[in-house]
Amino acid sequence: MVLIKVSILQIVLLAITCLLITFIFNPEASIVAGMVLIAACPAGALSNYYSYLAKGDVAFLVSLTALSTLLSFVTPPFFIEAGFYLLLDTASMIVVPATQLISQLFFILLIPICCGILLRYFFNSGYLRYHVVFQRITLIALLALIIFISWEQADYLWQQIYSIIFIAIAIAIAIAFNVILLLAGFWLSRFISVNKEQSIAILFELPVRNLGIAAITGATLLGYTEIVVFSAAFIVIQQPIMLLVVIGIGKFESHLWALRGT
Repeated sequence: MVLIKVSILQIVLLAITCLLITFIFNPEASIVAGMVLIAACPAGALSNYYSYLAKGDVAFLVSLTALSTLLSFVTPPFFIEAGFYLLLDTASMIVVPATQLISQLFFILLIPICCGILLRYFFNSGYLRYHVVFQRITLIALLALIIFISWEQADYLWQQIYSIIFIAIAIAIAIAFNVILLLAGFWLSRFISVNKEQSIAILFELPVRNLGIAAITGATLLGYTEIVVFSAAFIVIQQPIMLLVVIGIGKFESHLWALRGT
């Protein structure tokens, strides 16, 4: 029951975060679209790694991420369609082919899930021994994907490098997105009354999304490769923020849970 509550509430909190950030910063369409895509995607596997480092309940988070992935076969088309409709003006509107999006998500998500199930079934002891290595491989693969797409869009990126305003807004929004969702995760764990380890898991579940799916969807299906620029900036900004949170939990753990009221 807790898993279902968290899964539903995180979708609501992600939507509210997108609305709030757009209202405050009023960024250009490519940044808004990138933010909506990231929010619509399921939770990323890297959240498990961060939770592991912070001594959270990894088993709980794996279940939460799995449920988020299952829901992503249905929720992203509606989330993206609604987000683009509400946050983009008519001139910047992007058409979302819902049927194709669902089909693409089915194949992008189904293959890794099946591989993971087979790996755990036949080589469970090896997986448990090297699961941290697998998490690092996931990060490297994600970075490689972002670099490849960014290379394809090198001309556009060089144009934006000289736009100080664009860079400043992209960085500010990436920071705001992560900070707001970290605070939302802290509040959510208190609202649904879970233990300390599960609270840590929820804390990382909200901001850490599957950026690979966001990049692929934006670049291929929607045909709007500029969206990937924000995804690339997002992962660069998010890594140090999450690591700082891990360090902060280790150093100020007692103060945090006293503030939380547990």
